[in-house]
Amino acid sequence: MTRQRVLLVEDEALIALETVDTLEDAGYDIIGPADRVHTALELLKRETPDVAVLDVNLAGVLVWPVAEALRAHNIPFVLLSGFGNSIDLPAPLRGAPRLAKPIVQRQLLAALEDLLARRMVDAD
Repeated sequence: MTRQRVLLVEDEALIALETVDTLEDAGYDIIGPADRVHTALELLKRETPDVAVLDVNLAGVLVWPVAEALRAHNIPFVLLSGFGNSIDLPAPLRGAPRLAKPIVQRQLLAALEDLLARRMVDAD
């Protein structure tokens, strides 16, 4: 069975390292982590993830271009934010699952499993 690939976009080094460990321990392969929008977009030119984890705010820059690129390729993603649900999402992204920081790792894993399960159903 092939391991699912997760694009991780996170600019806080400690959160990125912890999330990589959690995802690898759960059996995922990691693409990244990318700490800037342009880095994530470059990774997407070379790699195709099954799912993505996106920090909403990358050093003051919103991650929307990455989210839009993922949507264009039907790759599901979860959004992480230290601002909770107070950030106004662009209309096309409003259905994306959101998790508040600090991340509860089991909630992140559950969100990814749900996204991947829905993707499998949609593919059938």
